[in-house]
Amino acid sequence: NGTGQVVKEKCSSCGGSGYVKKRRTINVKIPAGIDNGQNISLSGQGEPGKNGGPNGNLYVRVIVEPHKLFVREGVNLHLTFPISFTQAALGGEIEVPSLMDGVIKHNIPEGTQHGTEIRLKGYGMPSIRNSNIRGDIVLHIEVEIPKKLNEKQKRLLRSFESSLTGKEYSGRTNFLDKIKQALQ
Repeated sequence: NGTGQVVKEKCSSCGGSGYVKKRRTINVKIPAGIDNGQNISLSGQGEPGKNGGPNGNLYVRVIVEPHKLFVREGVNLHLTFPISFTQAALGGEIEVPSLMDGVIKHNIPEGTQHGTEIRLKGYGMPSIRNSNIRGDIVLHIEVEIPKKLNEKQKRLLRSFESSLTGKEYSGRTNFLDKIKQALQ
């Protein structure tokens, strides 16, 4: 192979190449915050160099499995968070799971609407470039409406509805105004 040496008897293990293929296990430290598809470079852990040169690098491509609750977007974590009709109307404290900080207690304001996004700053994934920077958890609020009510509950809700003046609903009032303007 142009090395200036002639191999008279080929080695049965390496076939005369001077290298033997074998499997080995390497422990790899996965840094916090690494994302799907990113690579980790391990210098000197790759294929042997030619003509006695140094070993090459081994590149490990990371595949992050999807989480059951969170959807990752960069360093931010998105979470669909269901709350009850009563919690949405009155507000109150909720307990939000996190990946690194356990349960986070957060107060949601009264009148929280379905589809509201609440950002919990600094509770997301750490930045792989700067471990002092962390993303956010973004809550996507889903207001759950009860499906099965007993007669007493229905009566209470009807009484509640009849006590409203209409000014409590900003979205519905604006929508009704738009309908009136469109019909004129």
